[in-house]
Amino acid sequence: MGSAGLTELSQLIGYCLVTKAGFGLLINVNGGASNELATILNQDLDLTKIQRKLTHEPFEITHKIGVMSYSSETKNLSYIPTSALKSLPQVIEEIVTSIS
Repeated sequence: MGSAGLTELSQLIGYCLVTKAGFGLLINVNGGASNELATILNQDLDLTKIQRKLTHEPFEITHKIGVMSYSSETKNLSYIPTSALKSLPQVIEEIVTSIS
């Protein structure tokens, strides 16, 4: 796959909404985010943090999405700074907070 785009982000958001998952990570290996996706995320700063009101328990849920790129050459994981989840340590902290 080349760079991750709006299609891949939309699929992840849809999956998170349907499953009521609080967290989602879009990690592309060796491709990063497309220029179009990076532009969208930079212009719409709350796109990766979706708050929903539900008619049943839990009555409110927040979905946080992280957009990241992994380089198999350098073994580095980089993040799009405008996504709601900016690092793996933050993801772990958010999960621990949500279950405690």
